[in-house]
Amino acid sequence: VLKGISFQVHKGEFISIMGSSGCGKTTLLKIIGMLNEPSKGTVLYKGKNIQEIYGENLARIRRTEIAFVFQDYYLMNSLTVKDNIMLPLILNENDLKEGIKSVRKIAAEFGISNLLDKYPYELSGGEKQRTAICRAMIENPELILADEPTGNLDSKNSHEILSLFKELNEKEGVSILMVTHDSKIASYSSKL
Repeated sequence: VLKGISFQVHKGEFISIMGSSGCGKTTLLKIIGMLNEPSKGTVLYKGKNIQEIYGENLARIRRTEIAFVFQDYYLMNSLTVKDNIMLPLILNENDLKEGIKSVRKIAAEFGISNLLDKYPYELSGGEKQRTAICRAMIENPELILADEPTGNLDSKNSHEILSLFKELNEKEGVSILMVTHDSKIASYSSKL
């Protein structure tokens, strides 16, 4: 599906990749995020070929340096919002007391403090996506890979989520690579 693609993502950029359904946008994000390997060509992460990153180093990069935000949220319905956000901290064996403080802080920043004891099935689409973004951001990643992050949201919630992305990019310096088929959504980024 992916042929002849060559580009770089520099620190602090907010880039949108546009294309129609089925053109390989999600495949590209999965390769960049080291979930899939390319069958041909080379993908470099911080100057290193991703096919040479293995084991614990690969797991650590995926848990702490790269965050994924998907259209379908991928929240665990059996966990509260608080526990969903805290999941990366638990997997990284971080101090739980400090983790709870971090969860409360990021939930306040994203306006979902009142939802921490609720379960995903009790949330609206916008609340689910805010929870997913909080979970993605809890370890302060350097790069967010966003796959149609507003695809299941109405225009008001889409605007709010994209404004949050823009703020993360501009104030925190987080690099964002977002795929979309919608030019209005892509207009939030600084580069297409």
